[in-house]
Amino acid sequence: MESSGPEPRRRPLRLALIGGVAVVVLAAVAGAVVLARGDDSPTEEAPCAALPSTPPPGVDAPGGQAPGGGGLRVVESGFTPVAGNGDDKPYVSLGAVLENTSTRVAHRTLVSFRPVDGRDAPVATPGNLLTQQIPVILPGQRVVVGGATYLLEDAAGRPATVARFHLDLGSTRWVTRDDGDLMFAELTARHQRTERFAEATDTGTVHYTVDSGYCRQISSHGVGVVFRNSAGVIVGGSFQTGGSVRCRPGTSEESVDPMMGIPPEIDDSRTEAYPYCDPVPGGAVDPTASGAPVNYGR
Repeated sequence: MESSGPEPRRRPLRLALIGGVAVVVLAAVAGAVVLARGDDSPTEEAPCAALPSTPPPGVDAPGGQAPGGGGLRVVESGFTPVAGNGDDKPYVSLGAVLENTSTRVAHRTLVSFRPVDGRDAPVATPGNLLTQQIPVILPGQRVVVGGATYLLEDAAGRPATVARFHLDLGSTRWVTRDDGDLMFAELTARHQRTERFAEATDTGTVHYTVDSGYCRQISSHGVGVVFRNSAGVIVGGSFQTGGSVRCRPGTSEESVDPMMGIPPEIDDSRTEAYPYCDPVPGGAVDPTASGAPVNYGR
């Protein structure tokens, strides 16, 4: 798919605070059940449910074609060529937003960034974090994906020119709501700040806050980041697996570094980060295999 520009979910109950008032909202079974009554009587809390031991049942199909209609689509995207610092070669920063327009949960969606020139010929070195697997995209949810890759050079050492990029959507396991509600919770992230490294300003540490509906720590498979300019237009993105421990229960402060691919001109207040968290075990692949996602290696 070339990059181009819900119905409420039924989930078990959990307690949330909105404007200092306790209300009952929806969350997945991974979160403990908390019941609050208006008479200020003691709350009752059920034990934290165990995580699933096997992958959920579902239909394996392309990411853009969910059974029953809808699927994943690219909402917006953008890129910026980056000169690099010192001995670093020129590369391109890539970012996009994906939306799940179906009524099913998209589990372990394979995505591949493919930057091309004006003739649609490849301009980037294969690999380099370009193929990833997104653990969970709930119905109606939007998530950010990012990547950065070195550019091919001609005989004179000049970097290739990027005209656009395709975001190819590979296989996805489409899980029904009834099955998905048993193991998938809502997870959101709020970007806090980006600290550029003094010696390499296109690289830095991204800090963000995570609100997880899971009551246990689950498996982390990296963090996607999208950068925007002052007009709100996506100008790039990146992906990384290093930094602080991620995918913890409840609310937590996290960071990821070294995050390369930070374009020169960004409005950091518009930066978006999204941690890739998977409550389902397994899924490891041989990282040397052709088309293998970089974030699910054994």
